[in-house]
Amino acid sequence: GALETSLAGTAHQALGAGAGALPQSVTLKNGLPAVFQAFGPERLVDTRNSVAGQYGGPAFAAGGTRTINVAPYNLADPSIPSAAIGDQPPTSNLPANVTAVSVILFIVGAPTAEYFTAFATGTSPAPTSTATVFADHAGQVIAASALVPVNASGNIDIYSSGGGNLVVDITGYFLDQLDGTDNLPISGNVPGGSGTSGVVVGTNASTSIFANGVTGIISSTAPSGSSAGVRGINNGTGFFGFGVYGSQAGTGYGVFGSAAGAGIGGNFQAGTGGTGVQGISSGTGSAGGIFSGETGVLASGTATAVSGSSSSTAFGATATLGIITSTAPGGNSSGVRGVNNSTGGLGFGVFGTHNGSGIGVEGLVTGNGFGVVGQASVDGTAVQAFGSFAATGPKAFVDPSPSDPSKQIAFVALEGNEVGTYFRGTGRFTNGVATIDVPRAFRDVTDPGGLTVQVTPIGAFANVATKSIDLNKVVLLSSADVEFAYTVNGVRQGYQGYNPIQANVIYVPRSATDTLPNWLTDVQKAKVIADGIYNADGTVNLATARRLGWDQLWAATTTMS
Repeated sequence: GALETSLAGTAHQALGAGAGALPQSVTLKNGLPAVFQAFGPERLVDTRNSVAGQYGGPAFAAGGTRTINVAPYNLADPSIPSAAIGDQPPTSNLPANVTAVSVILFIVGAPTAEYFTAFATGTSPAPTSTATVFADHAGQVIAASALVPVNASGNIDIYSSGGGNLVVDITGYFLDQLDGTDNLPISGNVPGGSGTSGVVVGTNASTSIFANGVTGIISSTAPSGSSAGVRGINNGTGFFGFGVYGSQAGTGYGVFGSAAGAGIGGNFQAGTGGTGVQGISSGTGSAGGIFSGETGVLASGTATAVSGSSSSTAFGATATLGIITSTAPGGNSSGVRGVNNSTGGLGFGVFGTHNGSGIGVEGLVTGNGFGVVGQASVDGTAVQAFGSFAATGPKAFVDPSPSDPSKQIAFVALEGNEVGTYFRGTGRFTNGVATIDVPRAFRDVTDPGGLTVQVTPIGAFANVATKSIDLNKVVLLSSADVEFAYTVNGVRQGYQGYNPIQANVIYVPRSATDTLPNWLTDVQKAKVIADGIYNADGTVNLATARRLGWDQLWAATTTMS
């Protein structure tokens, strides 16, 4: 009753003013960004409870340590308190992949000046750097909010220096992976046109077999219906939009669909009056579509379930074309959909290859949609690029606005002329010296040469110098014992000689009749006109094309078509 209200008020003061709390850090198990799930608060521990157990009595002994299981709760333990602040007692288990918990620690009537500290089971208590609440005098009631890492079994330890009663409320937990309702959206406003104009562009320079520019993988061996390794969705009203657009300048395949066993390499369906597959070719004697297999149409051979070939020399000739003719199609409609339900690790939902310098799979959209969207399960990767990842626009991560449902927040990645690595943090000088231990992950990927460190004293002026720096530790010197913030920068191994000035492959016209791409920004348009790629009227500068041999490339591509 009254004491619960007092504890709630104390917790509010601790959260608002930072009373009794120390800065916290949560180290994740795999180095990925943490996902926080809030709930409660719910009462987890109350040593005033007459029922003995890890969640109940008796009070702590001076110098005593108690192990508490927080993920999942042991719901059968009668020592779990029946009281809670603003909620009922724990009614459901926490997920097994919890890496840390958010808690409020209450010291209730401290027997002496003391502290309680919480830490992951299996580690050592360190009250100067972990989750700790201090009582300044006997009889004090005080609280502190804390982030406490848990061990692999979901356990934390609590240590008491002076003993007495402790109450612990849990207010949320951190996960080391997204749950089934989250995804990683990447959005932008990239105008269409020729070239690599997508929001996400995966570029792969590898010459090995089955190298992919973009890979979408369904990691489940038993996915639900209509799951897709790669799905292209076009909600536009334009007649010639594409759900998935795969082009190939050589003799390969624009879009490749394969299946193991009795699966179907390509499945094409249409509504009443629609066309499942439309094959168009303007070349003499060429086939718009070739389909082979047990249910093949225009069957030719047995190696390819669906094959579209064209000998046309026209710009934009397409071997296989899937068109949604409705301007208001149903949800999840697709111009081309590739579905792979096999359990093999090397299967593809949509497979586009290119033997030259062209594009394996290209997704285009003329409105504010997405050229290519990759979605994955919790453990999957939405877009995987083996090799370089390039974009003509900014590279952004997007979060929803917390206050305006019509807005989103897009922060762009830092850009520079080197393949940089970094880590940062805070520390404090002691007797004029501070040592920063280099994290294992940074050490494993960073070249030992070219390391730099920037140090900013906090709260007072100090002269700071770097005594030594390597991939094991950084030793700093200071004229005063002050707190400081630091950033350590390096260069990724294997990319020490990275040269940002490269041969032009993105802005090369695709044909002599190409026009200035509308996906270029005004600044980019001015540049490609100034350097002679295009004329001021938007046509291709043929003199430049002949000088750089692009006209020969176009002629060779036309011959191969």
